[in-house]
Amino acid sequence: EVRRLFAEGRLEVGAAYVDRWENLVCGETLIRNIQIGQQVLAKRLGLRTRLVIHPDLPGLNTQMAQICAQSGIDFYVTARKMFQEGRIWRLRGPDGSGLVVMTWPMFYVFVPFSQADIPPHPGRNFTRGRTLPLEGLEGRYPLGHVGISAGAGDLTDSGQFQSAYGLDVRELLENCRRRYPQTDWGFGIAADLLAPYAEADAPPIVEVTETIPSVWGVGATEDFRLITAFRRNEALLLAAESAAALAMLEGRAAIPARTHDWRGAYGEIAFFADAFCSHDDSPASGTELDWLW
Repeated sequence: EVRRLFAEGRLEVGAAYVDRWENLVCGETLIRNIQIGQQVLAKRLGLRTRLVIHPDLPGLNTQMAQICAQSGIDFYVTARKMFQEGRIWRLRGPDGSGLVVMTWPMFYVFVPFSQADIPPHPGRNFTRGRTLPLEGLEGRYPLGHVGISAGAGDLTDSGQFQSAYGLDVRELLENCRRRYPQTDWGFGIAADLLAPYAEADAPPIVEVTETIPSVWGVGATEDFRLITAFRRNEALLLAAESAAALAMLEGRAAIPARTHDWRGAYGEIAFFADAFCSHDDSPASGTELDWLW
């Protein structure tokens, strides 16, 4: 079924096998992440993808452009890094390699043109009143196709989308077609949307040539003990993700209810207090870095 949908252009698979904090792990880790992802796709599914999907973690190493180019990958989809208003842009590596990047507007959730597009409902979506900025849309998407996520957050399924937005995603798109007759709403895959930007006659797009640092206050130049701690945490995270997947296969909850009170080793969850927590203990404006450390 996956092979069929892939061949029909209705499904795409990213080459990387796990989200990675690209300016904290070593270069060999970045290379193997793509290499192993491509090998598994080829061996298990007979597929070769041109795409990396890395939705959540901040930071982007400039050399990802050349790592991807040498792996046959042309496109990179993310939801953080920069350009939070949504944009198609190019990461240019030190060797001149170009990687066409699409940043979803505001993380990897459905963001409407107007909050009136979302019916009143008791559920909670992640937009928190924000909308897709229309100003400068042509500059951000020169060919006129805007990529918006049709998801409602991590591990979304159609039921979660309906509880978050009050409508099935197909119904929501039908409403948008009626409300915005000058637009053409539909489903597509990122590789098709980005492919024209890799052609020789592609319109100019913004280019970034420097490494994008983490937005969470840490970087590879910090104390070595911090890097060691992150490696340990990364191992624990991979174990936890594996346990969650096994729990789901057994029909159990992926995350035990008691973990929802966890506030992070450094209190980092407080940065998202208004989205995830019942009370707000975020740092005062202008004191974020001092507060973090």
